[in-house]
Amino acid sequence: MMFADSEELVTNSGLPPETLIEVGDDHRLSDPEPLRAMLKACEEQELQKGE
Repeated sequence: MMFADSEELVTNSGLPPETLIEVGDDHRLSDPEPLRAMLKACEEQELQKGE
């Protein structure tokens, strides 16, 4: 998915722009760094829900 398409989805959803987190340049997330970034973002969201 093109990043611009992701930006459009966030805009149309009404969510704040910082909701979109870029985690790599391969849509398959085949590198460990983007996977770690995505996991960290998910974990942070879960922690915020629990507050």
